[in-house]
This record gives sequence, C-alpha cells and structure tokens, in this order.
Amino acid sequence: MRKDKSNISRRQFLSAAGGSLAAASLGSGLQAAKRDSRPNILLIVTDQESWMDRQTRGLLDMPANRWLYENGTSFSSFYCTTAQCTPARSTIQTGLYPHQTRHVANTNKKYCAHIPEGVEFLGNKMRQAGYFNGYGGKWHLLEPKKRLGVGRVLGGTDDAAQDDYFKRFMKIRDESKPWFYQAHFLNPHDIYHMNYIFEGEELPDPENATKWLKGKIKRVPGEEKRAKRILKRLGDKLSPPPGWDKEIEGIPPAIGDWAYPYGNSGKYKALSRKEKLEYWKKYRALYYSLHEMVDEQIGDLLNVLKEDYPEQFRNTIIIRTADHGDMSGEHESLKYKGPVPFDAQMHIQLILAGPGIPKGKEIEDIASQADLAATICELAGAEKPNEGRSDAESLVKAIKTSKPVGREYVFIEYYFLGAVQPLRIIRSKDYKYAVHYAENKTALFDYSKDPWERNNLSGNPAYSRIENKLKNELIAWQKDMDDPVTTDKYVIQEWKNPRKG
Repeated sequence: MRKDKSNISRRQFLSAAGGSLAAASLGSGLQAAKRDSRPNILLIVTDQESWMDRQTRGLLDMPANRWLYENGTSFSSFYCTTAQCTPARSTIQTGLYPHQTRHVANTNKKYCAHIPEGVEFLGNKMRQAGYFNGYGGKWHLLEPKKRLGVGRVLGGTDDAAQDDYFKRFMKIRDESKPWFYQAHFLNPHDIYHMNYIFEGEELPDPENATKWLKGKIKRVPGEEKRAKRILKRLGDKLSPPPGWDKEIEGIPPAIGDWAYPYGNSGKYKALSRKEKLEYWKKYRALYYSLHEMVDEQIGDLLNVLKEDYPEQFRNTIIIRTADHGDMSGEHESLKYKGPVPFDAQMHIQLILAGPGIPKGKEIEDIASQADLAATICELAGAEKPNEGRSDAESLVKAIKTSKPVGREYVFIEYYFLGAVQPLRIIRSKDYKYAVHYAENKTALFDYSKDPWERNNLSGNPAYSRIENKLKNELIAWQKDMDDPVTTDKYVIQEWKNPRKG
C-alpha cells in the first residue's frame, strides 16, 4: 500500500529547488565541464487541464505549478491542435496535425486510423540523438509504444504512482547518457466522474451523458472530500464567467445540437437559474480539486528528482503542459470537450524550467502544441521530427532571447463524424475565425472586446476585412497542410441531429 506524502516534503522541495536551479543556470566551473552538456528533459503532460489563469489565479493551491511559473518561462497564449485526447497526443509525439497523423478521433472510434508510414516520432529522434528514453502514465494512442520510440515503459494510469514509475526509470537508466522521460498524468480528466463523485445527490445530467463510465469507475481516495472542501472554500468564486447562462446569438446551430445530450435537456432544462448555478459550482469544484490533486502528485515526482538525484535535477529541463482543456460551464450547458470553437477547451499551459531557461518570464506571443516536439528536440540537440511537413516551429529562441515566436496564427481542428461535422479554426492574438462544416456556418470573435466569446461577429460588415483575411489565411493553411476537408479525399457525411434521435 502506498503511503501518503506530506505537504511539508513537497513544499520543502519547492523552496529548496529554486536555489538549485539558479546554481545550475550559472554553471559550476570544472564540475560542469566534466558533465555531458546536454540537459535531461522531463516532459509532464496532464489530461484535460485548461490554462488556469483564465479564472483561477490565486484561488487554487498548486505549489508545484506555481514554482514552475516563478522559476521558469511560461506561455500565456498556448493552444492545442484539437480538444480530443488521442489526436492531441499524436501532435505531441510528432509535431503534426491530427489530419496528418490520421488520429482524428479517440482510439475507440472507427475513424481513428493508424499513423502513416514515414511519419517521424519525437521519441525516436531523441533516441537517435543519444538520449535514454522512458515513459510512464496514460498512452491513448493507436500505435504500439515501441514504434514511437518512447523507451522503457514504467507504469500505467495510476497518477499517485507516477513518482514510483520515475524512481524505477532512474534506477535502470544508462548513466552515461542524458535522459528523456515522459510522465503522462490522467487528471483532471476525472471530471467525467461528476455524477459518481457527488453520489446520492440529485444531479441534472441525463443518463446517456456518462453511461459509458458504468462499471469502469475506479474511485480515487479522497476525491469526493477534496471536491466538497473546495466547494465550501471558494463558494461563489466557482461561478462560471459572465453570460454562462445565455445562448450565443448567431452561433452555428450544430453547437447547440451537440450540447443537447450533454446536459441541455431533460432535468437540466427544468432547473431554475439558481439551481443551474449550483450545479456548475459543484462541477467546477470537482474540476479544480482535480487540479490540486494532480499538482500534488507532480510535486511528489519532482521531489524524487530533487532529493534523490540532485545532480540530475540541476541538469534537467522540466516541461509542463496538457493535451487539451475543458469547457467547465463557460457557455450554457457545455462541459467536458467537443466540436465547439471556444478557448476554454483549447487554451492550455506550457511552462519550462531548468538550466538555460529564464526565470519568471512570461511570453504572450501565440504558440501551438505543434511546436512542442520541435522545441524539445532543439533543447536536446536532436533533429526535429517531420520538419517541413507542418508549420511547427521551435520556441527556443523566444524562450532564451527577446525574439518573438515566429507565428502569427495557430490552427485548430476537430472531428466528430456521425454527429457533428469537422471544425476548423484559425486564431490570432486578438481574433478567432471558425468554420463548422456541418452546415457551412462560421463564427468570429474579437477578444479585445469579447474575452468570453459571447458575440459571434461573423457576417458583421464592420468586421468584413478581418473576417476575409482570416478566412483566406485558413484556406491557404489547409492547402499547404493538404487538409482533406477541402479536397475530394474527404466526404462530408449527412448531419445527424441528436435532438431528433
């Protein structure tokens, strides 16, 4: 049985680690000269974790995350390529977009295909560069791990055991080589357990919203108590952002149709506004409690590195990111993730800390999940995977100098065949343009005036120049990336409206 880790040891790591990394950044004379100059890379990936500064700055107790922010470089405008687990994870491992990897849906969907021959993988590039690789945690890709070159696989999806997986890796590694270890945590994905965590309480979700979970739930000790403590602690601060209870004027109808089986029906529709608000407070209490839980587990893993392998710690670049985010009630009835053009599920964090990484730096330039593999490889001196096949760019220059990120736009896609048709999005720092192919409907948001995406400006004459520019840029990108949505390689299926059965 695993013993509980105290907050004291985790916080001791956080206070002591800052000085260790600072010393590493300055170098250590002759001792540094004897050491392999290439850094170790520790990649930490959480599941369904939105960029938390959207609403929660200062609200949550996340010491490991806070330490990384204070002692590293963070990106405040970092976006996933899609808000689905499998497709986003295929981007992390390749630097390609989901339509290029053919992982356009989760592995349980029949239209998720194998990654084509000839695609290069991050793990193999790191191994070829002389790194000793390891992997622990969630996989959720169709391909076997061996093909992707992730190295030694140390454990499965028990987040509380991630520090033990890492301990095993450190014991078996080749000490003559730098190492690349990927720790993929499952949470805060357990937000899908909402109906089970608040068991015994009347919740307005229709049974079909989580019916696939029945018989698969593995309760996490303390999950329910932690969520209820946060509900009591934060109270009204858990309320969704302004306009959460209003439908968006002019939004593509397919979005509302998709939302219907996920809460906007039956019991939920019959609730008063006050009752709906209480529901979303519970939802967000659980979601935020899962953030605190996974941060605690990440702290435990980092503590292993700091306490047991201090020299390795001083030469390790730690990277923390997520596969995608969660809607969290930001738009009426929307939870989890789906084919909708909203930032809550697409805006994620990216933080790097370690030798050569500036401390306390925040980069506001827009960047993409597609850039991550190239960034890791440049930090390691490895060849970048699939160079020239996508618009991915290394972020290293932006991290280490005052030079801007080399992209003006990020591109996001979503497939939901058989229900909601593909979605394509182009986002700049100030605007987002989305095409919903279900009914060829579009959306346009101006973030300088509408940060919570309440006003669809598509078709507004005052924005015609901006909309046309974004539309043309999206079309050009689709052509460059051989996007099958715009070619005869893709057949638009008939739209199936879930309201009609």
